Amino acid sequence: MRTPSKSPSPVQTKESNHITQVRRYKVITPLFGGGVDPAKADPVTVVRATEIRGHLRFWWRATRGGQFGGDLNKMREAEAKIWGSAASDKSGGPSQVQIHVHLLNRGKHFQAHGRKGKPVNNPGDPKSTVSYAAFPLRDVPNASLVENIEFELTVRYPQNLQDISIADEVEAALWAWETFGGVGARTRRGFGALQLVSIQENAQIRAVDTPTCHTVDQWIDAKVSKHLAGSQWPNGVPHFVDFKTTSSSFSSAIDAWEYLIKKLKSFRQDPQGRKPGSAESDNRPGRSYWPEPEAIRHLTGKRDPKHAPLDWQVHKFPRAVFGLPIIFHFKGNGEPDDTTLKGASYERWASPLILRPLACKNNQSVGLAVLLEPTPVFVETHKTQSPGEIILSGAPGEPPVQIQLTRNEAKLVRPLSGNPDVLQAFLDTL
Repeated sequence: MRTPSKSPSPVQTKESNHITQVRRYKVITPLFGGGVDPAKADPVTVVRATEIRGHLRFWWRATRGGQFGGDLNKMREAEAKIWGSAASDKSGGPSQVQIHVHLLNRGKHFQAHGRKGKPVNNPGDPKSTVSYAAFPLRDVPNASLVENIEFELTVRYPQNLQDISIADEVEAALWAWETFGGVGARTRRGFGALQLVSIQENAQIRAVDTPTCHTVDQWIDAKVSKHLAGSQWPNGVPHFVDFKTTSSSFSSAIDAWEYLIKKLKSFRQDPQGRKPGSAESDNRPGRSYWPEPEAIRHLTGKRDPKHAPLDWQVHKFPRAVFGLPIIFHFKGNGEPDDTTLKGASYERWASPLILRPLACKNNQSVGLAVLLEPTPVFVETHKTQSPGEIILSGAPGEPPVQIQLTRNEAKLVRPLSGNPDVLQAFLDTL
């Protein structure tokens, strides 16, 4: 159902140094949640200005937070001047950036499909082509996603404030959010990805800079060089470090997105690289080449008699770098009970890996993978930043575990092809 498509007029102001932009977007992948019910889109306000403000704050830190020499207080002071802060803060005050959302199209129900094109009721169903990204919906009754959403974002801000070029700061945050982020939940797995369609600045049409699929790498490199400020971020502040695009282009954003999901699933589960199953169960996958299952058996002292110890032993948890927590579930007689890999003093560590499609010219798309720091490996190796050890909850004594592999250990983990940098090894598969 469409709402009236007429856009609001740009805000008129007497201040000549203010910029007012009306930016139009298409949401090119399904929207995940974002409403009162965390698993469903809001029936009234599908895209909220407060949510977008939060995303812009995050991407401002990720691109501009390196210009303060690693001083967290200086970064926060600049952030408060631009984006505002609570009244209880000594430097508190309103945001210099005014945001208004005008919904153009509420979208429609996203119909998930299985691998043979058959409709699937729940996007989180293991049969769904997007189930690896939508797994939180698996046990949610009447779970649904929304696609084809369109909206306009009106942004108004001063060009300069004291010694800060507000225009440069806001443009960087907007570009990073549009290119690497999205709206709704689970944007790091590609939900709610955006395509910038048009820009109207101070009532004048501004050209949208969209790359071709063949020039997208150079386009991102140029934009990063323009928008990334400084090189020393405060401890614990996530920031952009690297990206990789797929070598192939796709005829739709959904196709590019599903390709990325499939590649991540294949890498993390290694279905082609598993050891062969027994003759009695040829239709079941064999034992994983990743070391976590054997590490858990070692720490708990439990194992199915059919699963003799492997001839190589690496009692580490390298897949922690994809984000925490990770729940391990075994099947079989005598196997370990469910265990959870998590921080000793924190439950969740957001994945430093972002996967999403990027729209190019001529209705083509590429798959885009983006890496942020810090990662759990950073936590382990930089003690001053660590919020706590990584432990295996559910194992006797909840023992601390190691996640960083040596190069020799990485040679034993087949999916890594000898690369101890797990995230980079995944990027190499693209």
